[in-house]
Amino acid sequence: MARCAICGTRSTQGIKTSMFPKDDRRTQWIAAVRALDKPNWNPTKNSVLCEVCFIVFINWLFTMSMKLVFQQAKMVS
Repeated sequence: MARCAICGTRSTQGIKTSMFPKDDRRTQWIAAVRALDKPNWNPTKNSVLCEVCFIVFINWLFTMSMKLVFQQAKMVS
């Protein structure tokens, strides 16, 4: 069983894991792992995130989006 790319948890420990997407979202997932924990990390075809780290990832994406919105708002005003 694969380990979570961030914390190393295995899905056999009662925590669900999700495979990295194969579409455009993959770059966002990779950026999140690099920003949150491992700056030089590259995924394999079996890379996964556990459900706990996925929540952290979603919060990171939200934070990055809000920073971008505020930066654009400052440029407009």
